[in-house]
Amino acid sequence: MCNGTWVCFECRSAVRRPTWRHVTSARPWLVGTTGAGKVPCPLCGQPCRFLGPTIEIPPKRAEAAWDELRSEVDKFHASQVDRRSRKLVRSRHDLEQRIRELQGRPKSAGREQLIKELQEQLGAGV
Repeated sequence: MCNGTWVCFECRSAVRRPTWRHVTSARPWLVGTTGAGKVPCPLCGQPCRFLGPTIEIPPKRAEAAWDELRSEVDKFHASQVDRRSRKLVRSRHDLEQRIRELQGRPKSAGREQLIKELQEQLGAGV
């Protein structure tokens, strides 16, 4: 465990809370999210945004640096969300192709079970 940084861009304040050390490498799409409002800003009460454990925060008086940080975080978050959605679409497509390929094979108990498992994965939104 280590401390992760949560910031309120409106107040330019930062809060540190315990987090998993590798969260930003294992789940990069979480950077820039509010984490369902888990960490409120100590000044205004609005949800803080998660930036990870190793980001450097500018001084409160450096308004331009805070605006740049917000812009970078927004761009990074958007790219990670896009990357994740592309990966999910690719996985779904691969499952659909595998099911079609299995359906073209001769019937067997193992084939039917595998098709059923793959269809369940599709239904679960893999």
